[in-house]
Amino acid sequence: MNTSFERTPQKKPAKSRAVYETLDWVEIFLSALVTVILIFTFFFRLVVVNGESMTNTLQPEDHLVISNLFYTPSRGDIVVLQVPSYEDGKKPLIKRVIATGGEWVDIDFDTWQVYVGSSPETLEPIDEPYVRYLDGEQMRYAYTKEQYPMQIRPGHLFVMGDNRNGSLDSRDSIIGQINENYVMGHVLLRLFPLDTFGTV
Repeated sequence: MNTSFERTPQKKPAKSRAVYETLDWVEIFLSALVTVILIFTFFFRLVVVNGESMTNTLQPEDHLVISNLFYTPSRGDIVVLQVPSYEDGKKPLIKRVIATGGEWVDIDFDTWQVYVGSSPETLEPIDEPYVRYLDGEQMRYAYTKEQYPMQIRPGHLFVMGDNRNGSLDSRDSIIGQINENYVMGHVLLRLFPLDTFGTV
């Protein structure tokens, strides 16, 4: 005669369930944290604006998300640069791309108008509603070995800050034409302050 006994499932004590649930949440949190760290290490970076060279577009202490993934610089982009000739490359610069390799640039420092074209004969004024103009003042002219109009070398960029009279940029021989290898990434969006969250 076979006698079978049904096992009565034993309930785990409430204390054990709480411990298991807590461990599950800790595991989920750590996994999410590692994922975020990996994403921001290999795909995105966070930078904080330091200075007023990009006002009124960007303000000091703005927190920005940048990326260099599959990125090719183009006119109008806001880029973050690490230039060896500036602060030994330890302090990033945030500027706007005005022209790319092969293009020509000319500047009228009296009218603040910037011209870009594929040759000196095809130079046309570019629309720059983002520029912080100072009425009655001339755009700051900085010493450079190159004369306007100038051609941008292949693989290089001509960049300027939106605050034209408060920006160290390609107009100055300290910065000059920027090698594209110095581009850390382009600005995707502004995280903080929250009231200005969104694309730039």
